Amino acid sequence: MVDKSENRVIGFGRFAGMVGAYNGIMAYGLKYGLFNLKSAHLCHDKKEVFKELERINLPNIKIVVTGGGRVANGAMETLGVLGNPEGDSF
Repeated sequence: MVDKSENRVIGFGRFAGMVGAYNGIMAYGLKYGLFNLKSAHLCHDKKEVFKELERINLPNIKIVVTGGGRVANGAMETLGVLGNPEGDSF
C-alpha cells in the first residue's frame, strides 16, 4: 500500500509469508477433511506452528510460491517443515 506520493506505508515480510502459507495449508485440510490445524493466532510461537505442521501428511499436491522477496522466503520456510525440497519446484 502506498500513500498519495507513492511512498510505501505498509510492508509485508517474512512472517506474513509464514502465516499465509500455514493458513493455506490449514484451509486445504479443512476443505478436504484431511486434517485440522490449530489457527496460527492461537499458537504461542513459530515452534508451535511448525509442530502443528509436522503432525500432518499432505497428499501429493503442487504448491507454487511466486516471487523471491521476504514474503516468499517466509512461505518457503513454512513449507520446508513439511519435508518438501526447496528449489524451483516441490
